[in-house]
Amino acid sequence: MKIFIHIGDSRTGTTTLQSFLTENSAKLLELGIHYPRLPSSHKDSTAQHLLAFSLLDEWPAFAIKAKKPREQIWDELKQYIDGNMKLGGRLLISSEAFSSAGQEQIGFVKKTLSEHDVTPIFVKRDIEDWRRSMREQRIRRGFHEAELGGPAKYDLGAKKLANWANYFDVKVIHYSRNVISDIMAFLDINDTDFKIIENLNAQPPEGTIELLNTLNKIPMEEKNRVHFNETIFQWLVKHSAK
Repeated sequence: MKIFIHIGDSRTGTTTLQSFLTENSAKLLELGIHYPRLPSSHKDSTAQHLLAFSLLDEWPAFAIKAKKPREQIWDELKQYIDGNMKLGGRLLISSEAFSSAGQEQIGFVKKTLSEHDVTPIFVKRDIEDWRRSMREQRIRRGFHEAELGGPAKYDLGAKKLANWANYFDVKVIHYSRNVISDIMAFLDINDTDFKIIENLNAQPPEGTIELLNTLNKIPMEEKNRVHFNETIFQWLVKHSAK
């Protein structure tokens, strides 16, 4: 069985891609690509994040209620393959958290899927552009510039890619606004009759991030801060387009 694992990286259109795959899962299935909703998936999830979370050294706090043993979660995937996929079908799973797995965890994936032909897909973004995007995201989440520290002195994406390349032949796709089309082309999917998904991380108008950075100095509860910042961000994006 051919299995593709979209492993990220972060800030490379992952949320938009996963929404696209979910919205078009029936159409993709007609074309021979399974994008499964597994039993442990959250009802609103558009990706197979729990598979990836089970590979991390520490389970993310925001999803702690969904925590299950690694073997149990991966058994769900194997049961899906055995119960739903015909000979010749192809499987695609996605989570940017896959890219943060360490050597031992990636070795577990290799062993677990040893009966299948596995190709990880890694979307690589220019390092300076990636750092800019990460800065914007963290400021949107409520961090002030002074809390961020300086940019990473090394290319973390390159390290993530190297970890997976030690076990698999990784397909690297360079990030652009056409990244979904590029991934579909790699999967040999040329059909254009898909539901279009709006970019879920639209580029904000000039000055928006600096405005939020200044507002982040104002004391506020974290849950209110995120809602406050996102409301301002989306309002400015919407009205700047007019």
